[in-house]
Amino acid sequence: MPDRNKNLAHSSIVSELDGNEIIEVLHPQKNKLLKLCQDNPLTVVGRRKQLVKILTLTLLPILALLSFAVIDLNDTLQDMSDVEETISAVKVSVELGKFLNRIQRERDMSVLYFSILGPQTKTFLLNEYLLTDQALNELSTWPLTAEKTSVHHSKSKLHYFLNQHRQSLNQKAFAIYDEIEYYNSLIEPFIEWFYDAISESKMTSMWKILVSYNKIVTSMEQIGLERALGVVFYVNGSFPNQKVYESYNQNVNVFKSNYRSAVSYWKEIDAIFQKGVSKHGTNLTAVIEKFRYEIQHSVKIKPSVLKAQWWFDNMTLYLDSLLVIQEDLAIVVNSQLEASIDGEERKLIICVIILVVVGVVCPVVILFVRSLTADIQRYAQTLVSKMKSLHKKMKITESLLYEMVPKSIADKLKSDRNIEAEYFKSVTIMFSEIEGFTDIVTVCTPFEIVHILNRLYTAFDEQLANHEVYKVETINDSYMVGGGVVGVGFFFVLLLFFVVFLYLKFSLCILGLSMRIKEKHAFEIANLALDFKTMIRQRHFVAHGDRCIELKIGINTGPCMAGIVGTIRPRYCLFGDTVNTASRMKSYGMSGKIHLSSSTFNILKKSNNVFNMTARDPILIKGKGIMQTYWLDGHSTIGMRDNSGDATSQQEDLYDLDV
Repeated sequence: MPDRNKNLAHSSIVSELDGNEIIEVLHPQKNKLLKLCQDNPLTVVGRRKQLVKILTLTLLPILALLSFAVIDLNDTLQDMSDVEETISAVKVSVELGKFLNRIQRERDMSVLYFSILGPQTKTFLLNEYLLTDQALNELSTWPLTAEKTSVHHSKSKLHYFLNQHRQSLNQKAFAIYDEIEYYNSLIEPFIEWFYDAISESKMTSMWKILVSYNKIVTSMEQIGLERALGVVFYVNGSFPNQKVYESYNQNVNVFKSNYRSAVSYWKEIDAIFQKGVSKHGTNLTAVIEKFRYEIQHSVKIKPSVLKAQWWFDNMTLYLDSLLVIQEDLAIVVNSQLEASIDGEERKLIICVIILVVVGVVCPVVILFVRSLTADIQRYAQTLVSKMKSLHKKMKITESLLYEMVPKSIADKLKSDRNIEAEYFKSVTIMFSEIEGFTDIVTVCTPFEIVHILNRLYTAFDEQLANHEVYKVETINDSYMVGGGVVGVGFFFVLLLFFVVFLYLKFSLCILGLSMRIKEKHAFEIANLALDFKTMIRQRHFVAHGDRCIELKIGINTGPCMAGIVGTIRPRYCLFGDTVNTASRMKSYGMSGKIHLSSSTFNILKKSNNVFNMTARDPILIKGKGIMQTYWLDGHSTIGMRDNSGDATSQQEDLYDLDV
């Protein structure tokens, strides 16, 4: 019974649904954002919109993954480009470091030449020139970009200007500081390039070691200048002016600062440097510091060519140690850069694989989603078609349900509410039967009986539609079950006669159950009984031959109990003495007359002569004793004319039946 009630309840939901209304039932969300995802799958436009939305929602994460892979691929390629640029810069810087070391040595040897440290000829400089030219030619890439007229435009241009200067070198034509400035002008662009190339590197994972490398290379230039100015100091016994003295001190302090910075960024530098300066058997750092102290704290000393040579040789060893550090750092940098390139290559492979997989999977996903969406939409269309078919069937079920039980009770069943038995303080019950039906059954065939009953009760049903009454079809707690009818035999004929006889004998109409109106039910039943009586006389229902059907009708008013009985083909049954008395009124009535109990009579007589009623002599009724009963003869013409307003008013009283 609960499942049946749920189906009935669902019928009220499905009823009158079409198109967007079905969507509203399937998607009752009030959220506006969720409503954007809803479309009507019953229309072509709705299906297309739904397909687009589903594909969009499906492809969003795929496109996000694709975007991420493309961005990551671009970053990886950029990182690889940065690594390659850094490797190239480090490679060039190592070559450039060797070249700068040679040209610094050539500068310092030129200072020796001007200081008359060596022979009076330039023969001892020729070897330095060859070594410088060799280092220049070993540069695999020219790092500088300059105008064509510039000395630094190309290797050949620089080599040409160097040779011109070397050939024109003369102690009488040049001064020491002019020579230093000339070589400094050649070296300075290379130092600036190196600083910019390393500083602009985007290799954040190894920026510390790159900064250390930068500091060491730039420190080598300070050491070279310090060596040249120290030679001038020892050869002349002093600096020519305060500016040169300050320049010397600045180079010393800048070198120390750069070296400390390099060590702070990469601790291994100091160990490499100390190993380099100690391999000659003396503490080279201590010797250099002793010379520096003398230069910085002496205004004038005795010129000494020997000290100048010692200073030059020690500073050269010191500078060579820095060059070793540069080369070792370059090896470390290159190894880390190679490892970084390997990592970037792995990332690149992963990104390419992701792109390939996404590129292959995306069309497949689109194809599958489109196919699944089409299946879902076809299923939705089928579901809607089935829902409409179900709606029609539910309508039929509702009609049948309203025929089986009162509408108010049917509505409770549909809403899945428990139906409890009810006590009605006042109802009116009417029984009717065909006079002499037993005799009619004996002379008519079963098919004729069915035809007669069908015509008669169809006419009754038409009359019921004009009155607020309910057809019960059951009496007390009796009911009948039939089955196993396989043919038309003697037993089947007897059984059919018996069923028809019961159906005809106990057809009753009841009022006052489905509506709660002040005693209006008695007037409705009385009017219905009179309509039945008039209809039988006017339509002449012929039973057999020229014999017309006559009715016996009994009516009683009183209290009763009512409730649903059974789960399979449930019935709304009435129980109580009122039902029995109504049945007795019918049984003890007469053909073509309407028999009333005293309770019904007492209600109808309040109608201000709307009905004509006649008292019957008291009769003995089985199970009841002697009762005073009445005949309902018809409507009173005077009462209907003079008191029609009162009767109408009485029939339109408010609902107020006590339970």
